[in-house]
Amino acid sequence: MSKSERLRDRRPLFYAYGAEHEFLSTEKAASATPEERIRSIWPFLVRKVNEFAKTLKPRELVNFDHEDILSELWAAVAKRDHKWTPERGKYITFAAVIVDRELCSIRDRARTVQSPRNSSCRIKEYQAEAENGAISARRLKTMGDIMRTGDGTTQIGPGSQGDAPVCEERWVDPAQVLIGEESSASYREAIRSAFRSLSAIECLVMSRLNGLGGRPKQSVWKFAWMNSMDESEVRSIRSNATQKIRQHLTAIRHPVAECA
Repeated sequence: MSKSERLRDRRPLFYAYGAEHEFLSTEKAASATPEERIRSIWPFLVRKVNEFAKTLKPRELVNFDHEDILSELWAAVAKRDHKWTPERGKYITFAAVIVDRELCSIRDRARTVQSPRNSSCRIKEYQAEAENGAISARRLKTMGDIMRTGDGTTQIGPGSQGDAPVCEERWVDPAQVLIGEESSASYREAIRSAFRSLSAIECLVMSRLNGLGGRPKQSVWKFAWMNSMDESEVRSIRSNATQKIRQHLTAIRHPVAECA
């Protein structure tokens, strides 16, 4: 496997827009969509991430890794895209100012140790994971223990330890099926090819919710909270992305499409 292929596997968000990018002139940028403008400067954002990450200490990278930083920059530029006009100069210059400010904010947050969350916050997060069918047996048991010590219900599922499934029927995510077989070269290639059909935000949502690149999974609630989004918005993005992945896998006749 080449160095670029290994990087794709480790950091799929870096290739959210593929490997080829057209830099837009100011005239073309003016008539382009926000996504097209961001796509044109994607290599610049990735380069800034790599340069910035080298300045962070290992413990700071635990709080903000490369993909975390890139997602923060993407969100910051996308949020302020509507403020750009050709009169303000090149789009990349406009974006660079936003990026520099955001990196300063990230540096401050990376140095901050997150305080422990109380039981109610943990329960909310665990319940969201359970609803999405993405909760681990250990977390499910922890949730049961917390709830049993309070005034709430004393049992989560049929088993006394709360280790039984929360529901009988669960939404099947084709991306998750792929990830479950990521040791197979054909499945890794299917993941890469399927994600090329997604937008940057769809790649980010699917990567985080499905634990791509060896990262721990995030619940819909946690992703929404960390990215200042509504849970319904995250679920809608996930649904649209899943449909695109399913259509892509069906088109290439990949066997995992039958699981969706």
